[in-house]
Formats: sequence, C-alpha cells, structure tokens
Amino acid sequence: MSKEKNTGIGMQSPAALATIVGGSTEVPVMLILVKMANNTRYRFPERK
Repeated sequence: MSKEKNTGIGMQSPAALATIVGGSTEVPVMLILVKMANNTRYRFPERK
C-alpha cells in the first residue's frame, strides 16, 4: 500500500476543514452577538 501525500487539494486538506468549520460557526456566533447587543441596548446612552 502506498501512503497518499496530503497535497492540500480535496476534502482531506486543512483548508477545506477550516472553510467548513469556519463557515458553520461564524454565522451562529454573529447572531448570538447581535442578540446580546440588542438585549443590552438600554445600558448605553443614545447618541444625539
């Protein structure tokens, strides 16, 4: 059996993993931060 070299192309590449994990975690985290900011809006004075 020959060992395959990780060439950085395909689903086994670290870049593919980072793209999938990054994209699937970024949106929920941003939505949670926006909800927290909206829920604590009253703590900060309004700009005039």
